[in-house]
Amino acid sequence: MAWLARDRALSANAAASATSAASDADQRESDSSRGERSKGGTRRDVQESDRDLDEETAASDPVRPSISKHRARLPQPEKRGSLLDTSDPCEPLVEPTVPAEYERVTASNVTVAWPAGVKVLEPTSLGYTIAGLLEEAAIATGTEPRERLTVFLHGSRDDLHLATGTPEWATGVYDGALHLVAEPSTDFGVRISTMRHEVMHAQLHAGVGCMPAWFNEGAAQYFAGRPPLQTWMTMLKEREAFDFDALAAPTIVEAPKEDASKLYAQSLAMVLFELDRSKGGLQAVVASLHEIDASDPGRRARLLWKTLNPGVGPGDLRSALAQRIFGVSSERELDGVFDQRVCCSGGRRIDDLSCRAAPAGSEAVTSDERCRRY
Repeated sequence: MAWLARDRALSANAAASATSAASDADQRESDSSRGERSKGGTRRDVQESDRDLDEETAASDPVRPSISKHRARLPQPEKRGSLLDTSDPCEPLVEPTVPAEYERVTASNVTVAWPAGVKVLEPTSLGYTIAGLLEEAAIATGTEPRERLTVFLHGSRDDLHLATGTPEWATGVYDGALHLVAEPSTDFGVRISTMRHEVMHAQLHAGVGCMPAWFNEGAAQYFAGRPPLQTWMTMLKEREAFDFDALAAPTIVEAPKEDASKLYAQSLAMVLFELDRSKGGLQAVVASLHEIDASDPGRRARLLWKTLNPGVGPGDLRSALAQRIFGVSSERELDGVFDQRVCCSGGRRIDDLSCRAAPAGSEAVTSDERCRRY
């Protein structure tokens, strides 16, 4: 594709004057897929306790003697400054090298690799599945499927964080390769929504290149499938503002880590707004990005939202989200909703999510409906 070749050349020229890095990966609010339950039976955003997991601490911990050993085997990540769980899409795509001592299998140009001693469930099947997901992500975005991909499986979240430099709440990351936590007790051996999320990042990096954070993260969350219900409810109830400037940049570095879940939820809301408005799917957004007349791919990324939706502000986005979730026509109607309990069903898939106000004494009407106050 001419536009992709052009963007790659521009990205490579920009990168030549900077430090070459394969990864700049970050954090993510969600394992939206398997969020935990909070009071009242609804999911809450997954957060881990803050612990200092630097190499020195890990090496001295007798309970986890293998952590520093696993870290030493992987290319050492630079200190990560981004708040996202993916590398800067404006940087050239660099495939990492698999350490010689790692076990590995390759299926359909997807190499699954892991340290000796990590229990891995059906790695060949996993490789074929990820190859299929890359095809699915390519179709969804109207891009050419990525030719090859490396997937590292880590024995624990601690190992993941130490190997990649991601924050302690991250459950996966893309930094030129996919990094997932092996969980042999689950049906598939990894968390499916995390896998889908990071696969979309991998496909977007190869197939689209430089893009704004709101589209990169919003598309990945949409592909993963689970809605950030708790964060969305807070956004609607508190009428939170959107940081359009931060979300328009290809990566986010100047933001407190506690804002991560909000920025992820806002990114998804922006993608849904565009999908509902244009009816052209993710493909239409990708096409619009590359139609913007700007020689610098980074500037093109920053202009995308204003080009697609001039004059659209935070209130418009919140109203559109309220319409999608509650079926109400304005934010003012939500005040009465949040005065009562809120019952939601379809929480496993973004497009199935539906919520309603539940007067006192009313019960859930379906088996998957969960009710609570926000």
